[in-house]
Amino acid sequence: MKKNRKRMVFYWLWILLLLTGCSFGKKESKEENPAYGGKAALGYHKKYQELKLPREVTQGLFVACLTEDALYYVVPGDPETIYRQGFDGGEKTLVFTNEKEDGDIRGLTVTAEGKFHLLLCSDNGAGRKYFLQSRDGDGKVLTLTDLSKNLQATDLLNGAASLADGRIVIRKSGDDLSNKLIAVSDKGEVTEVRADFPRFINEVEGTADGKSILFHNTDGLYEWDGKESCKEVLLWEEESLISSNVKYAWKSEQEIRVLTVDIATNKAELVMLREKEAEEETVGPLILTLATVYSNNFLERVVSDFNRQHEDCQIQVVKYLNPTSNTTQQDMQDAVTRMGLDLLGDQAPDLIDLSSLIYHGMGSNMTVVDLLQKGYVLDLTPFSEKSEIIHLADYHKKALEICSDKGKVAAIPYGLRLDTILVDSELVDVKAGWTVSDFMEICHKMEDGEFLKGLDRWTVLDLCLAPNISFFVDEKTRQCHFDQEEFRELLRFAAEFPEKKEDFNLYQAKGAIHYAEIMQVEEVPRQQFQAFEDRAVYVGFPTFDGKEKHTMGISFDVNALAICGKSEHADLAWSFIEAYLGTKFFDETDMEASLLSTWQYGISTNQSVLRTYIDYIKTEGGPLGYTPQEDYLEYMRKNRPHAYIGHPLTDEEESLFYDLMENAEPETIQDRICMSIITDEVGAYFSGQKDLDEVVEIIQQRIQLFLTENK
Repeated sequence: MKKNRKRMVFYWLWILLLLTGCSFGKKESKEENPAYGGKAALGYHKKYQELKLPREVTQGLFVACLTEDALYYVVPGDPETIYRQGFDGGEKTLVFTNEKEDGDIRGLTVTAEGKFHLLLCSDNGAGRKYFLQSRDGDGKVLTLTDLSKNLQATDLLNGAASLADGRIVIRKSGDDLSNKLIAVSDKGEVTEVRADFPRFINEVEGTADGKSILFHNTDGLYEWDGKESCKEVLLWEEESLISSNVKYAWKSEQEIRVLTVDIATNKAELVMLREKEAEEETVGPLILTLATVYSNNFLERVVSDFNRQHEDCQIQVVKYLNPTSNTTQQDMQDAVTRMGLDLLGDQAPDLIDLSSLIYHGMGSNMTVVDLLQKGYVLDLTPFSEKSEIIHLADYHKKALEICSDKGKVAAIPYGLRLDTILVDSELVDVKAGWTVSDFMEICHKMEDGEFLKGLDRWTVLDLCLAPNISFFVDEKTRQCHFDQEEFRELLRFAAEFPEKKEDFNLYQAKGAIHYAEIMQVEEVPRQQFQAFEDRAVYVGFPTFDGKEKHTMGISFDVNALAICGKSEHADLAWSFIEAYLGTKFFDETDMEASLLSTWQYGISTNQSVLRTYIDYIKTEGGPLGYTPQEDYLEYMRKNRPHAYIGHPLTDEEESLFYDLMENAEPETIQDRICMSIITDEVGAYFSGQKDLDEVVEIIQQRIQLFLTENK
């Protein structure tokens, strides 16, 4: 990727944290190496029952409560009405409707005796107010308790669970984003619940006997005994439950019930878990380990589905990092290095995600070529030749090149991204195939900021050198030539720019040039419009030889799964890869237009799937996932004439997309390792500690040594 690495690694970690459901607060330290093998068997027998819930519920946040025989819930958009969905397969029934002036229902619990307790929030009058309302089974109001006097103005209350002693437990969150629990007695007394609770609590939930309450977060399900003791009940990933899909839970002595909702498929499901007896634990399924730096919703979804369909073989995901807002680039690199070293060691996993290793390198300068040649990962070609599901010919050739060597394929990427450059054709007269000399000439003619806002020396190197490492490396002889004048000239040119401009945002730059990262087909017209409207032209990166060049890499939020050479269960590991690549992010028979952009993870490497997707957005949906109505278009023309409006993809835009793909060159670990060596050494020249000749000589020697050692 052709940007400043320090900026971009942190940026994408944060995006992944928001979009892919990464866990918080995992108990394992980032410095610990995960132990492979795990438990001999998973802890529960599971049964699944699909629930027919309205789309308004499955598509958004909703209030609900599980009991022994039914789900009670509130539909978003109708926040005063409670519905009941029995587990006997019947239709939903109306329980009662609350008075609107009493407020919206923010929490709901139903006791074993059939009494309802509602947490109400009202914004009427002077600020937000909360009330706890109790009703009998017929809906008659019994009590109404004002909770607002015990709260700060910024406190938020959500959820409710009931204890047998009459207390109602409610979740409270404040400015510091931490969660606390408060208990309201049957006399209206409010006290803070004190116990060793995890920092993040998503919901509070009930138990059959009312002697305790449940709560869950992104890691698992926990139980509080109503006094001081708090214990872990289960972890979602150990039971192949997708943490971001878990909405509510309920527990009795015999079983645990978990309500899950997958918004990608609009599927609501009740998962019933019965703990295994001691004698059942002696014989368990075969456990295959899958190592990844961090997980994402899609991988968890595929693992969950696979484990449900293969009782005798279960996939256990081992994560080396749980990204948070405090995760640094060094944390990421350390996790990648640890995972890479485990791959090379005696306790290698069965499956490994190569996407992070490909992007960051392994710390030991090992490439995909090395992994294949030395047998650390297996060639997937023989597996594909025997498969009825996955055929290499169906996938983009250049995508396979990222993970291949001389016909051997280490992994098949699910999704791609395309990096390129857009220019304003009115300000700069360049086209595809422009050169680094053109870049320098334009910069010298324009004042700083007119060409590319915030241009600094490191960005210059990323834009001009990172895509062109191969210009200085002879692949046949494995010799490098960084002592050429072109390299020296570029370093002298980069040194003319400032060291760093922290306020620079490459995505918002509005000079004559704009960095473009294409993650979806529909981004082609959107990027053009948002950059320079009808003046925008894709020109690719400037090169030394004048060849048109865009770069192709694996999408940030997908996995490139490889089978480890030491796995004793390679055929079963391939079965999981088949399940992963064979699972679609969308269903073309029921594609909800508004969700396409949410659940498309990069440009599909499967050309048939990509063709289906393009055909859909050309005929049914615009680039933003919808086809605007004429009245909306008329309004936008009058009130926001410069705003981008989605439209179905045109033939010209489709042709442009395929042209960009055709002229894209795959990224390689070798290029990134060479670039890393250059950035390590060139700082001494930029700071004046060493002269240009000395730095060039060091770079030449170090890269030549790397090329020789990896010959």
